[in-house]
Amino acid sequence: QGQNARGEQLVKLRPSELDKEGLRSTSFTDLTFSADKSISLAYEVALKENPRLAAKIAEAFQGSVKDALDYIESEYMYSRTDELAQPKMLSAVYFHHESRKDNDGFISPHLHAHALAMSITQDVTGKYRKMENYNICTDHKHIGLVQRAALAKRLQEVGVEIEVYDAKKAFIQIKGFKQEHREIFSGRHEMVQAAKEELKKLYPNMKDSKLEEMAKVQTRNWKDKTIDREAIRDENIERAHGFGYELPKLNETSVLKQTMTPNQIL
Repeated sequence: QGQNARGEQLVKLRPSELDKEGLRSTSFTDLTFSADKSISLAYEVALKENPRLAAKIAEAFQGSVKDALDYIESEYMYSRTDELAQPKMLSAVYFHHESRKDNDGFISPHLHAHALAMSITQDVTGKYRKMENYNICTDHKHIGLVQRAALAKRLQEVGVEIEVYDAKKAFIQIKGFKQEHREIFSGRHEMVQAAKEELKKLYPNMKDSKLEEMAKVQTRNWKDKTIDREAIRDENIERAHGFGYELPKLNETSVLKQTMTPNQIL
């Protein structure tokens, strides 16, 4: 609502920014960051079998999200105000998730995070402003690339070897990860693609990227807080080992000793 914790109004809201109940229609932007399936599965198995490796993966992933948020704060903070007083402060709430429900009913490993970026910021003069998120939404693929590059660098710094498996999209995976394991634990992808094809019939002229975004929202399941994560993890580990999966080994000699650009890493 553009208010602080004491209920004081910090920014003025236009009628067009309110919904039918008089509440602000867009109070935050959901910035979602995901780890590759190879990283998610390694984290899931390591939580039980190699806590040291799990801690390193979690640290690298959370650090990469922070790097991406820092990049957004540096390059994408914008408000419709005096150019000389543009905001440089991003306020976001971080939510950590480790799984998701696939269309086959399994709860599969999926290390990801939601960073809810507040639609209010503070400019260099100290005045509160409404944050414009248009450029963030437009450049979400580039921001995702920044996060993946940061994750690749951080994983290598702690001894986890990575490789590029899709150069066109700059997708990375843990070195040696088998395609069969990706397919076993990637039912969500099939669900989204099926929904996308149905939407394409309804909106034949809509951009492919927009159709995919709509499909992701349409097939999204609410997080079930009642599930037994330990039991689910044991089931996932049993499935993984049943198909011959082995945890990656830490290579302490692979540590990066210098800062690299995303292009150099990928």
